[in-house]
Amino acid sequence: MGHGSFLLVVILGRLLGTSLLTIGATFFREAHYGALFTLTGISIAIILLTLIYRESIERRFRKIRAAAHLKWRAERTRIKKDKQVVLKRFQI
Repeated sequence: MGHGSFLLVVILGRLLGTSLLTIGATFFREAHYGALFTLTGISIAIILLTLIYRESIERRFRKIRAAAHLKWRAERTRIKKDKQVVLKRFQI
């Protein structure tokens, strides 16, 4: 995992965690226990679904990354060829 990906995961994780704790604490303080348990249940369901489908989620991200890498390589190759054509034109 690159530095950019790591920072993105860390920032999003902390932001979502802090938001969830803030909302949960507000529900608890104002005695909205139904909303608190609903929020807790939804959070647990999302975590369990992520754990269950982890491999397919990771596989999808790997495909996206591989496609982006292939696109980058093709662009780099095209630029190199264009540069060679320009250099050949100006040679005497």
